[in-house]
Amino acid sequence: MSDSDPLAQQICLFRSLIKSRRLDDAALRILESLLVSKSVKSLKEVQSTLRVFLRSESLSAIREISYKSVHQKLITLEFFVRAFALIADVEALTLIPLTH
Repeated sequence: MSDSDPLAQQICLFRSLIKSRRLDDAALRILESLLVSKSVKSLKEVQSTLRVFLRSESLSAIREISYKSVHQKLITLEFFVRAFALIADVEALTLIPLTH
């Protein structure tokens, strides 16, 4: 994907938001827009790329919030549950620890 590719730009923006821990509805809307594809092959490639990225980032984010309030933990977990649901990664949902 080239820098002028809108899909590549959206993926880059989404990755940037997650890495900066902007785990909000705006990030989820970008994720939703990434999953709208005219090609099944393209959709599967995007899902796979995002699945690997989100699995890695979710583990990092969960480690980072281990000493935060219960409220902050729930917000973070809710974001990742919704994100994994959007990319249809049911397996990852079972890997998210509910207690620490």
